[in-house]
Amino acid sequence: MANKKTERLWTNIGTARYPKTNTPHTWDDSLERSVPDEDGKYSIDLVLTGDAAQREISRIKEFAKDLPKKPAKWPFKKVTDESGEESGDAYVFKFAQKGKDSEGKKRFIPHFDRAGKKIDPEGFFLTHNSKVRVEYHPYYYKAQGGGVTLYLDSIQVAKLIPYEGRQVEALDYEDDEDDAVSSDNSVDTDETADY
Repeated sequence: MANKKTERLWTNIGTARYPKTNTPHTWDDSLERSVPDEDGKYSIDLVLTGDAAQREISRIKEFAKDLPKKPAKWPFKKVTDESGEESGDAYVFKFAQKGKDSEGKKRFIPHFDRAGKKIDPEGFFLTHNSKVRVEYHPYYYKAQGGGVTLYLDSIQVAKLIPYEGRQVEALDYEDDEDDAVSSDNSVDTDETADY
């Protein structure tokens, strides 16, 4: 058996972590972060707790029970705190989907609101800590010792956390303003200053 597929499944509502569901991304080692890349992957981590987490673990393990061998990698793990200690009954589940299909056509991850109405992707940005449900299908792979991956199919947004962007407070600095940088990134310098 090379691969095993199942029907699409929905999670319970959980907390979105690091969602990259509007644009596929790829990890850039030189920048030490993920960057948009049409050949990359869509991804989202979903934190579930208690019975909701155990339900997904059971479904994934049920899918894996008839596989040729026990998966070396699972698509979930216990949430840990800053010191690396396991934190309560929370688990993080990893979902991903390639940015292009097998024919090289761009894929899109549909997003739906609470009522099940499709969200217009223009101007929509799913944010960290939003409350969502994820539609997915588990898939078995043999490479690297074998494992189960959770292919991301769509997302239903229960509560969107507004994106606030990055803000910087004004400096309370009373020195010579001759070397100030303006909002257009130009620099005013006093060439006669003694440095």
